[in-house]
Amino acid sequence: MHLVCTQGQSVPNDCIEKQAANSLSTTGFGHDDIIQVNALPFPGAVFEEVDGHSRYRSIQIGHHTSEYRLISESITHHIGNGVRHLLRSFLKKSQLTYESMHSRHILFHTFAYLDRHGRKCIAFTLRTGKPMKLHYRRIGAGKPVFIFHGLFGMNDNWQQFALKLADQGHEVILADLRNHGHSPHAEIHDYLHMSEDIQELLVETGVHNPVLIGHSMGGKAVLKWAAEHPECDARIISIDIAPWAYGFRHTAILQALEAVDPPTLMNRKEAEERMRKYISETSIINFLLKNLHRTSDDTFQWRFNLPVISREISEVGQAVWPEKPIEKLILFVKGSNSDYIETGRWPEIELHYPNAKLVTIEGAGHWIHVDRPMELLDVVNSFLK
Repeated sequence: MHLVCTQGQSVPNDCIEKQAANSLSTTGFGHDDIIQVNALPFPGAVFEEVDGHSRYRSIQIGHHTSEYRLISESITHHIGNGVRHLLRSFLKKSQLTYESMHSRHILFHTFAYLDRHGRKCIAFTLRTGKPMKLHYRRIGAGKPVFIFHGLFGMNDNWQQFALKLADQGHEVILADLRNHGHSPHAEIHDYLHMSEDIQELLVETGVHNPVLIGHSMGGKAVLKWAAEHPECDARIISIDIAPWAYGFRHTAILQALEAVDPPTLMNRKEAEERMRKYISETSIINFLLKNLHRTSDDTFQWRFNLPVISREISEVGQAVWPEKPIEKLILFVKGSNSDYIETGRWPEIELHYPNAKLVTIEGAGHWIHVDRPMELLDVVNSFLK
């Protein structure tokens, strides 16, 4: 047996090597098999044999049991049932528990491959680094309820609704999603990473079985989280968004935002005038201008990461269907004046979410919490009971 181990930041090399060796001693791997343990910053992958050819497929391994099971099953296809025991044993012996992996900023990856001599190899990657820490604030006291905003929004958009919900005996946690509000900016903007950010927030706040409310893009993010964490007993509310793919809807908004060119502004009124060439609705202009702020050198700047969002905008419209049916209680809330949730396609949702329920709020558009806040509050309270 060959054990290759490279040192990683914050992860003691001798500790990894010792624990890995102990784990492997009880498996059926032969002396010609290679086990590699490292801490290099690259994603896990699996080489799959399809019609006699190897196919490379990226797989990212996160922090919870279902993902360990997923990768175990993937590798088992190549190198036998001992892998599942190996992974469980390795995690147990190295004491990389759910909480400690987060506190040490460790991501666990693994992949299988054949080396140039045709020997079976498994590589474990313990990637260390700073996770995405979402900005959030807490309102009220009681059972925690998380709310995630939509595209170009921020947690402030939900403050008035959060205050009303807090009065009903809940602690409301309002968060800014990545590349929005006061949360960090990143070069990747997709639902997998947003769901990982949500998980980081749950760990940081110590909430294990959450209530997650998401509007529009935030709704898709919480649906993706639900698909990635089937073992968690959570309740999900998706407000005016469905899991299917959407066509591009934001051309005018992106053009308006690009036209603003914040560093060249003299005042906010000038920004409004530039945007009005592309957007006629004052409510949408005011919504977007909430993100415009003055910097320390007295120039204007967007709070959201416009270059990355513009580049990755197609990701916002991607589908987030789960691979297997999700048994969680999920509420879909539709505005009667909005076309984001097509009622004719409801059977598709029921197929993937057998315990899903649909409620339509009359007189509301896409921004239900603005158009009909009290009606939405009643629907949310009823669901949470």
